[in-house]
Amino acid sequence: MAESTSVTSLRGMHLLLVGGNIPHARILKRALETSHALVVACASAAEALRVMEHVRVDILVVDVQDPDDDSRQLIGDVRALSREHGGDTPAVAVTRSLKDREALLAAGFQANLTRPVDVANLCQTVAALVHR
Repeated sequence: MAESTSVTSLRGMHLLLVGGNIPHARILKRALETSHALVVACASAAEALRVMEHVRVDILVVDVQDPDDDSRQLIGDVRALSREHGGDTPAVAVTRSLKDREALLAAGFQANLTRPVDVANLCQTVAALVHR
């Protein structure tokens, strides 16, 4: 993960981190918590949807492993929810490359960042999307 010296504070923001790759998810969770975000981590799309039934989050950060994982289905399921249940929750896809960027944005993500993640860029992107 790339580091930067000036990191935007995410104090008080509730993030739902979704990622089946445990090492990547741990790194992202640590970076977000270092920026004072409140992070709930889920290993699957199904788990994330169960969490969203009970917790209103400010943003989703989804670690997309490959085009065939359940991330596109997750964002589709989230967008199908009513606004009161989080259907308008902003979402960031974290991917290996920008190759699928257009498809991810069309699926319902608002931003696409690549690994290794620059912590300052991740926090700045999250803050910008939450404060839209």
